Amino acid sequence: MFWVASLADGMNITAQEYITTRHATRRPGVLILSRHAVIAQYLGTAALLTDPLHPRDLVDTLRAALTLPTNERATHLTRLAALLDNPDPTDWAHTVISAIRASAAPRTGTR
Repeated sequence: MFWVASLADGMNITAQEYITTRHATRRPGVLILSRHAVIAQYLGTAALLTDPLHPRDLVDTLRAALTLPTNERATHLTRLAALLDNPDPTDWAHTVISAIRASAAPRTGTR
């Protein structure tokens, strides 16, 4: 099991590495992502999602992950691996850089 419980996070390369290594070695696993992590937008249809601001949700999601049968964990990893190329890393990087530049650009019309 790999659990990302951050309140603000980017594409979380470690989550992607977890999926890649588990899938490549054909070892089942479960990925739990914070709803606040950007990567949840891309992997949320296959990952278990949780909200670190709600302790009961953390407990319930952890329980679900720990009790997931082996065959469902294998299916879970296969679905996650199929989503790894979305978004394309280059496109994602360009989007992030553009957002940084836009937020750093001088604002006109404000005093």
